[in-house]
Amino acid sequence: MKSHLLIIFLIFSFNSGLVIADIVSADSILVLTNTTPHKTDPTRIIKGTKIQDLDAFKGIPTQWDHYSIYQLSFQNDSIADRVPKHSKLNVLSGLLKNEKYIIADLNRDNDFSDDEKFVFPIVKSARKKAVDAVENIMLDYEYFHKAIFRRKVPVKILPYEPHFLSAISTEEFLEVYFEVTNTKHANIEIDGKNYNLSFSKSGEVDANYSNTHFKITDNDEETKLAVTPEPKIGDPFRLGERSVTIKHVSFFGDSLLLNIEKEPYTSGIRHHNRLPQEITHLLKSKIEDSSFFDHDYMLIDFWGSWCAPCIQAIPDLKKIHSQFGASKVLGMVSIAWERSRDTTKLQKLIKQYNMNWQHVFEIGAIDDPLVQLFHIEAFPTTILIDKNMNILYRAEGSDMVSNVTNLIK
Repeated sequence: MKSHLLIIFLIFSFNSGLVIADIVSADSILVLTNTTPHKTDPTRIIKGTKIQDLDAFKGIPTQWDHYSIYQLSFQNDSIADRVPKHSKLNVLSGLLKNEKYIIADLNRDNDFSDDEKFVFPIVKSARKKAVDAVENIMLDYEYFHKAIFRRKVPVKILPYEPHFLSAISTEEFLEVYFEVTNTKHANIEIDGKNYNLSFSKSGEVDANYSNTHFKITDNDEETKLAVTPEPKIGDPFRLGERSVTIKHVSFFGDSLLLNIEKEPYTSGIRHHNRLPQEITHLLKSKIEDSSFFDHDYMLIDFWGSWCAPCIQAIPDLKKIHSQFGASKVLGMVSIAWERSRDTTKLQKLIKQYNMNWQHVFEIGAIDDPLVQLFHIEAFPTTILIDKNMNILYRAEGSDMVSNVTNLIK
């Protein structure tokens, strides 16, 4: 029986009213998360929904030339009969001469006369500075999930879309955007090293994190760890000499339940893992030349004829092949994930670039077992393994030459 490390981390979370129950078993860790923004956190830009019926609202300034009301919803309206009143935020947007006004109904009384008014310039050269100056507010809202929960989330109410700042028409000038920071962080210590697990989601603003991906940062080195593919719930991955599995994420992402084992996770599809026998057998059945597996190293390239970055990476693959492919040092195989059975374009590329190494074709959503088993989520993906099927390198994107050659040397 495997032995396990028992630790309980309690990390302050102003977003969580969680009470830790006595369900933590001897092989698990319960970690509370926090939403304190980090500089590198991704943010979501949400365009407000325009409200058509304005009869229920009061306090709209009569001197404005034009106005509209935009709404940010924290809950899907598919359960409209149960959506709490405070699950939405209404924002009044108005134009007067060369200025734009924004008033957020933060007290949710449908009356804008008792809320703070913010003024922004319309001239394009001043828009970026105005958007950059907007500060986060900790917004209260309610969410129905078997009961009504009172929540908080950091939000910026923006006068313009922050990337393009391209409003031209009156309708575009009136639009309101929301920048939502819903990245959760959990800090854990393993064998004296500090790590940060972070995760966020699309869809609803701050709920239902069951399908999220996790990013891992080494807090001591302040560097993001290249755990590829990014783990999901139930995926074991390696941190230092331990095997870590995220077993559960609470509905609002306020806590994680982790397994941390004393032995490292060896069989898998990530760096430091050994390929499972199922994948090894499938590779051997797909690659026609059995001597491929006699090489000291094997480079697996997942690509597609439809993928521009993959085609841009072909010269780099050729450099690696010309340096090592002529000997018994390195075998190479490109596994093409195609969208149809028509491989005309694929065969043309292989011939055009003289890609004279092994090739395997898979048809997306029809016959793509290798793509599925390797959990390929981006193209190109490059994997370097040794003769014992240990994964020495795995990365997404085309920057591979120096990393691969250094490992082979």
